[in-house]
Amino acid sequence: MRLNDLTESRKMLKQFKDKDVRPPRSYSDFSKSPRQLQLDTTQLYSWGLNTCGQQLKNNKNITPHYQGVTLCSAGENHTIIVNNKNEVIGFGDNQFGQLGYESNTQPKLSPIFKDQRITSVVCGAEHTFMLTAKGEVYSWGLNLKGQLGLGCFDNISQPTLVYGLLPFGNSNAKAREQQQGHKRMKSANEGDQSTSPGLKERSSSIDNIMEQLVMMKEKIKQKNTNDSQCQILLQNDEAVQQVACGALHTLILTNKNRIFSCGFGESYALGHQENQTISEFKLIQNLSHFKVEKISCGLAHSGCIIEGGKPYLWGFCKSNKEFYKQPTQIKIVDEFNNQQCVLDMKMGEMYTLFLTSKGEVYSMGDNIQGQLGNDLNCSDVPIKILGLPLISQIAAGRNHSLALSADYKQIYGWGSNIYGQLTGQPSVNGKGILLPKLLFTVPETQRIVCGNFHSILLSPSYLEIILDENDNSNKEQDKLNEEVEKYRNEQEILKQQNIQLQLKYDRMKNELLSKKKVKDQKVQTTESYIQRQIKKQQSKFDISALEISPERPIKHRIFQSSLDIDFNDIMLEKQISEGGYGVIYKAKWRETTVAVKMFKIDGMNENHIRDFLSECHAMEALRHPNIVMFLGACTKPPNLAIVLEYCQRGSLWQVIQNHDIHLTWEDRRKMALDAAKGVLYLHSFNPPILHRDLKSLNLLLDEAFRTKLADFGWTRTLSNYMTSKIGTYQWMAPEVIAGQVYTEKADVFSFGIILWEIAAREPPYRNITGLQVSLDVLNNDFRPTIPKKTPEVFTRLTKRCWDRDPEKRPSFKEIIKELEMMKFPQGV
Repeated sequence: MRLNDLTESRKMLKQFKDKDVRPPRSYSDFSKSPRQLQLDTTQLYSWGLNTCGQQLKNNKNITPHYQGVTLCSAGENHTIIVNNKNEVIGFGDNQFGQLGYESNTQPKLSPIFKDQRITSVVCGAEHTFMLTAKGEVYSWGLNLKGQLGLGCFDNISQPTLVYGLLPFGNSNAKAREQQQGHKRMKSANEGDQSTSPGLKERSSSIDNIMEQLVMMKEKIKQKNTNDSQCQILLQNDEAVQQVACGALHTLILTNKNRIFSCGFGESYALGHQENQTISEFKLIQNLSHFKVEKISCGLAHSGCIIEGGKPYLWGFCKSNKEFYKQPTQIKIVDEFNNQQCVLDMKMGEMYTLFLTSKGEVYSMGDNIQGQLGNDLNCSDVPIKILGLPLISQIAAGRNHSLALSADYKQIYGWGSNIYGQLTGQPSVNGKGILLPKLLFTVPETQRIVCGNFHSILLSPSYLEIILDENDNSNKEQDKLNEEVEKYRNEQEILKQQNIQLQLKYDRMKNELLSKKKVKDQKVQTTESYIQRQIKKQQSKFDISALEISPERPIKHRIFQSSLDIDFNDIMLEKQISEGGYGVIYKAKWRETTVAVKMFKIDGMNENHIRDFLSECHAMEALRHPNIVMFLGACTKPPNLAIVLEYCQRGSLWQVIQNHDIHLTWEDRRKMALDAAKGVLYLHSFNPPILHRDLKSLNLLLDEAFRTKLADFGWTRTLSNYMTSKIGTYQWMAPEVIAGQVYTEKADVFSFGIILWEIAAREPPYRNITGLQVSLDVLNNDFRPTIPKKTPEVFTRLTKRCWDRDPEKRPSFKEIIKELEMMKFPQGV
């Protein structure tokens, strides 16, 4: 698609409206200040464009209307809220039925969800999606490009169940009823065709004729409905967890880490590597092997965050740049070149905001109204937004942005303010706010929300927000201009330095090329010698045969040929578990029960192959009673596998949560001691080996309940300092979440969480998402509550291990000494 074509697609919504969204005729169309709606426990404030009533009423004094808003989402000209009585209320423009009822723009209750608890509501530009506690997905509104996922392109003015996304797939009762009903309708219609010719001859009663016509009409209506709802997409153990809506497309995420998309595909925003528009949800194949934590949509682009806080984007992310035709990882690095962990991501027209685990905000894309929070014209890479405190929430409108401070009291904004969507008062000159500006200070804020041209905040407290009438005073504007000029001067200095560095780089490059020519001549004289040496290594196994392409062989070292296992000698019995990179099976090899870790070769890149090689080499060198024994590897593609000792009891995670297994405190002490000995063995190497993903899921137990360390896919030596987040948030140390250097003391913190699991016998931070845990651990020093029944010596050791200061945490040598000294009564 050309740039001009995309410009036309931006106007597509307006082409099908009776009236365009145009600047208001008078300031009465604006909310002059953030306005408050009195609620039972939550107050709703809104400001910005209000031509269609998307901010409720335009009264200066708002009296109570709705009680306890729990959910809220905003589109281009409409807003949907859900209150604590589970009532769905829509207000604003309803031209395409986006409010969920026909031809009424006044706030109105939708009766469809009276008996269903709503867990999520998401607004696109002119369409709406809703997710219930049962996992059912409903959609309504504009369906110009099939963004409702109903298999058609007709606008829908009533909430309609998306049958293709029924939870638990074909095992769902509604799916079976729908399929059986479809068959009955087909049979009935065939019967109608055979009997209808004689209808006039056999029916003498007008009433009888009318009754049959009504029945036929109803059958035809049901048939048409069923025809667009017959394909079930989800598996029998799968349900939708998240929904994200763009202007003309929609994404959904399931509990099986699968992302489906539908709608406008000409900008590649659907992630299928093709520019086709589709009206039914379709699986995005490229992301099927990742654990996805969050999804997001913009005007014509989409994105997701995978485990470890890594963002991916696809679609049209910037007006003068090529499309991302497939999901592409976006690396966010700080001033020290450390990669950042992303907790949240929000998208607007042609820009994207990223919130990191440090509470910092980065932006990339177009900057026509200052929505990037700087004075650049655009940015191809994420740039940190300066002038912000620690941030807990972000929100993005079409071209304006909001951020909420970590103490939930300060609201910052930047970008377009032409309709007063930032300050509550429209900009006189029509220019945006280039740098972050403190908009309001309030006692407490629950959530911030952006529509295309208006803003909303929810607060549990009654607020009186008073705006300074001289908000755009000359004094403040002069100060802003000085800061912008200073920033531009710094940029010019950096540009000159960059030119000098480029010249220096060119000189060095030429010198290296000269040296390379001399070296190549020497290499040619030794080629025959190298070939002879390679032949001598044929008796040993050489993993260099693993290549992702003939032009890019992966360099590696050699290990013993006795560890090379023919995959045909293995008999797989049953699947034990499945992860992002592979599947673990129980199997037989040489009449011995083993565990086989099969790596998924589909979609593998060089990094994945290197992870496989890394795990082989790491496991080959490790021999300890508390380390799962490495027996060998299958290295002939497509069967890349690692063969390990089989542990009959499964993972520590499974054992401690199975309350049918009685565990005394002595049993628990031994489990912790075994695990500590295994980690100490790793840390005793020179340089130390760090596990990096220490958690109860990676500790296995044999028949005698001996605990052993497993899963070394991410193990690295200490000399390879690495700051990216490898483990899982619930076990991750605060310094690792913040992107600092990973040391042995990070493994100690993870061990502290494992000690808590052993004591509590339940998952850490139950019912709290990993992203929220990481933010609370980093900013609020949050830890799980230790059960009162826990012995004091066990409690003290746990608290020492998860101390915020890494230097105060004990070494594993100290941990082993303390565990060995613990004494517990028999049978307790």
